[in-house]
Amino acid sequence: MTTEFSRAVILEKIEQLMRRTCSVDDIYQWCLGFILAKGFDEFSSADPAAARAVQALLKVNEDRKVSQKELRILEYHRQCLSGSSPCDTTAPDFEYPAVPPDILGLWQEESAAEEESAERCTRDRILHGLRVYVYVFAAFLLLSSFWKLFSLGGPWAPKRSMAMITYPFFIYGGLLVLPMQVLIQKKFFLVTLVLSILALTYFWFGFFQMIFSGFFHWIGILTGLFLGAVPATASAWLLLYEKYLKTRVE
Repeated sequence: MTTEFSRAVILEKIEQLMRRTCSVDDIYQWCLGFILAKGFDEFSSADPAAARAVQALLKVNEDRKVSQKELRILEYHRQCLSGSSPCDTTAPDFEYPAVPPDILGLWQEESAAEEESAERCTRDRILHGLRVYVYVFAAFLLLSSFWKLFSLGGPWAPKRSMAMITYPFFIYGGLLVLPMQVLIQKKFFLVTLVLSILALTYFWFGFFQMIFSGFFHWIGILTGLFLGAVPATASAWLLLYEKYLKTRVE
């Protein structure tokens, strides 16, 4: 396929990119093919301004994003190739021209959509990480409760009244394993909320009790914080978020 070397073709590609009638990837691939085509060196020597416009078009699309500064550069080359302004960037007071409002509006809408999408993705990743963290906490809670229960001889032992202290933790840990969509249902929500408040109060009280009692064993402190107080708070927050805030944020 023969490549057409002319200002009109380059100007058309600049217009297509600025007005978003052609994708950034397509423009980038066209620029590569144009520059690598046989005869580009001769064209570049004959029309340096047009060659610079193609190179600028290629550079703008390298990261597959177009900033407002890059739009101004493209507007300069568009005006240069169309003959509406001189092709001279060496003047001391040179500034790239402003982008027409209609073109700027197209990119601002896209930028706002991208920012909203990025914010939503970040929020989803944080929520997913918190849910995984709470599941790990629930597993730790159940396993440690099993260990404590059987270390006391089990529910059938003479000291079974002491073993009963583990029962609320079994219930709480079992509820945390369930999906949040289940926990926010009416028959589970109130019980889970009450247990979550009691749990975060219990774990934070235990953590500060260790601190103020002068017990500075790092393993105990870190376990009490990151496998107790923090995930208990996170589970309560996730419960309230799923119940009351999720639909408002989305």
